[in-house]
Amino acid sequence: MAKLIKIDRNGSKHYEGMVTCDRCGGRGYYAIGMCNNQPVLSPLDGGVCWKCGGAGKVHGTWIERTPEYEAKLAAKRLERHNKKMAELEEKQAERKAHADELNAVFFQKQGFNAEGKTWVVLGDTYQIKDELKALGCKFDNMIGWHTDHDLDGYDTLMIDVEDCYFKDADGVYRWSNWKADVADKVKEATKQINRSKSDYVGKIGDKIRITATMTGLHFYKTQFGDQHMYTFKDIFNNVFIWKTSSYLDHITKTTCVPVQKGEKVELIGTVKDHKEYEGIKQTVLTRCKMVEKEGAK
Repeated sequence: MAKLIKIDRNGSKHYEGMVTCDRCGGRGYYAIGMCNNQPVLSPLDGGVCWKCGGAGKVHGTWIERTPEYEAKLAAKRLERHNKKMAELEEKQAERKAHADELNAVFFQKQGFNAEGKTWVVLGDTYQIKDELKALGCKFDNMIGWHTDHDLDGYDTLMIDVEDCYFKDADGVYRWSNWKADVADKVKEATKQINRSKSDYVGKIGDKIRITATMTGLHFYKTQFGDQHMYTFKDIFNNVFIWKTSSYLDHITKTTCVPVQKGEKVELIGTVKDHKEYEGIKQTVLTRCKMVEKEGAK
């Protein structure tokens, strides 16, 4: 039964008593999901609402306001709403008036030129990241290193701002999920370059000596145990693969330090096979041995 607590100066009556549970909506149970339009109850407790204990009611308070005071509050709410909408419209008008200026700042910050163009540097840029940074390039997790002008001596792909961002209702560019599609374009363009540049090295059975950068390390299991697949690329963009059960380490008298991705090493190995993967020519090596630099102990 409802109990009157007080009547305030506005004539509003404050009550306390049992009210509908705001967690389960008065049903007494709380569904953890839906299946075939039917509620799925927890198998642990049958879905009994922990707030009301299944009763559908909890102890609470509520207010009954006079019609006059309710109208007064409604007028204040409307006034606040109109003020907020007016401020919003003012901000939108200001954004529209300065859209070109905002876009110019946005382009510069994101690495685009005044026409909304940027050039993505293709290929493995890890080794030359400091060089690209010194040239004024910016890095983006989706498309990599890019700059507002084409770079001589580098393989690049021109990207338009429309491919990465969209204009809102005020004509201002904003972030867009389209970047994922652009990232795919960059990857495909990089593959095309690798296909045209990578070539087979040596003849099958030849023993060769190469200086290359480790570009990848993948692990997989076989019936013979754990295997490692190292990927290397030399200065001519030729790709080498070495599958082994051993780790590629720098071994000294006191330590054994694994070779890191992006590190340049010198290897002596035997050409086992020539294969293509996604159109990229790969020289498969076996029985490789790393040549340590002079002075390494």
